[in-house]
Amino acid sequence: MPSSDFINLNWETEKPTTIKAKMVNLKGEVVKQWSDKVDSTYSKSVQVGELAAGNYYIVLSVEGKQMKKKLILI
Repeated sequence: MPSSDFINLNWETEKPTTIKAKMVNLKGEVVKQWSDKVDSTYSKSVQVGELAAGNYYIVLSVEGKQMKKKLILI
C-alpha cells in the first residue's frame, strides 16, 4: 500500500481489547509504535510523513494474533 503522509488502519475485534501496533523498517528496527484500547472496531489515522521514503511493515498484535502488512512510503 503506497503512502506519503498518513495511513489509515482498520481492524475488527470480537470483544474489547488492546491493539499493539508498530512500524518496522527492512532492517527490523522499530520506527514507530503505539497501543490503543478498542471496543470492537479499530480505526486510526497514523502520520508517517516524517519517515524517510522506503519500505516498511505495519505489525498489529491483538490477543496473541498478528497481522503484518507491507507499506511503501513515497
